[in-house]
Amino acid sequence: MTLYQIWLARNEAREEVAVEDPDAIARKSLYLVEEWSSLKSVPSPRPVRSEEHWLPPEEAWCKANADGSVRMSSGLGGTGLVLRDHLGGFLAGECHFLPSISDPERAELIACKRALELAKTQGREKICLETDCLGAVTKLRSKEMDRSVHGLLVEEVKSLLKGFVEQSIRHARLDLLQELVRSYSNNRYEEGASIARGEEEQLDVKLDMELDMKTSHGRAREEREACTREEDQVQADAQPGLTGRHAGLPGDNA
Repeated sequence: MTLYQIWLARNEAREEVAVEDPDAIARKSLYLVEEWSSLKSVPSPRPVRSEEHWLPPEEAWCKANADGSVRMSSGLGGTGLVLRDHLGGFLAGECHFLPSISDPERAELIACKRALELAKTQGREKICLETDCLGAVTKLRSKEMDRSVHGLLVEEVKSLLKGFVEQSIRHARLDLLQELVRSYSNNRYEEGASIARGEEEQLDVKLDMELDMKTSHGRAREEREACTREEDQVQADAQPGLTGRHAGLPGDNA
């Protein structure tokens, strides 16, 4: 790089273009060397993310993995939960369709609540609740009364936790929980969404029928009123001096 800069300066001096200062040549050479070195630098390796695997609870304990999801565009959601013993054996599982929800944290708390309710019906006394929602874990671990928008639901889940002899709450990474419950809850989600769409279509048909009935009744009433007006007019034309529905009745001319 330095020899190349010297060669360029020699050519300019030979052709009487300019005689470059030696310090300027040296600074330019150093700049080019530094630029070349920076391009050749090896990028620092990215930290390898350690794999997290599902860990069984202690003996006589039950682990409840709960997860909730929300589709913001439609306001539909679902929850899925799995109960396993200390050997990793499947104990029970559920999934639920949430027809009207827009808050992911609320869906997570509902999943936690239903997981605890299921464990209670199974007669479990020691429960380890595991969820990927750090906000829900923080709220449920707090000893203070929760005053957030989900306060009532949080306190309800806390009350369910106190109903177990021993309990613990653990935060798990999202991909770990998805491995356990996502496929289960997603299938149920699609089923529930299909049911909701069917109910919505039935409701639309019902409303259309009611609207048609109201329209038909309204038209019939208008036709009856029009016929009544025509009858009154015919009777009034037949007997001058009398108007209204009583025209032509006996005793009117007395």
